[in-house]
Amino acid sequence: MVTDSPTEKKLDKLASKLSETFLSEVKVMQPTQLKEAALKYAKLLENIEDDKKSNEKLQSVLSQKKDLESGYKESAKYAKMKMQYILATMKVNGVE
Repeated sequence: MVTDSPTEKKLDKLASKLSETFLSEVKVMQPTQLKEAALKYAKLLENIEDDKKSNEKLQSVLSQKKDLESGYKESAKYAKMKMQYILATMKVNGVE
């Protein structure tokens, strides 16, 4: 019985979402080309993140979202702690 390694499973999952052209190009790359491509996409991701951080409108909306969510998060956190305490008490007392 042959099982795929976690890396092979990850490759399969990613391949299902990427274009055939890209997959074909990567398949024939030499190790140095793979490293260069990895650096290229790392830089691209860095640029995208920088653009995202410098987008004032986006940052304003994210800040508003964070402010609006804070009350819900605290309420949910407190309710979760209460539930965990009750479940732990039940376990200690042998209640199933």
